Amino acid sequence: MPRKFTRVNQDKLGSRKACEQLTRDALRMGRVAVIDRCNFDAQQRQNWAGIAEEAGVPCDCVVFSFKEDVCLRRCEQRINHETIKAHMAREVVERMA
Repeated sequence: MPRKFTRVNQDKLGSRKACEQLTRDALRMGRVAVIDRCNFDAQQRQNWAGIAEEAGVPCDCVVFSFKEDVCLRRCEQRINHETIKAHMAREVVERMA
């Protein structure tokens, strides 16, 4: 990832609070925070937009809308994911659907 970007990923950081802190730190350093997290509803996404607003920077959200079976297949095929193993895919996808 180019140096001007900071990847913010809850699977690596362990908690939403840690993600929020890294986001604020990155924005204070003039970097672009890329939130790599399943924010599956508008309320969750609003949290990140609020942090951007506090920092006085614009915020763009990319929302992927795929059918559940596509998400399940893709999740099952992932290798070396930080937290989700293939046998866990169905439970995780159903929880977020």
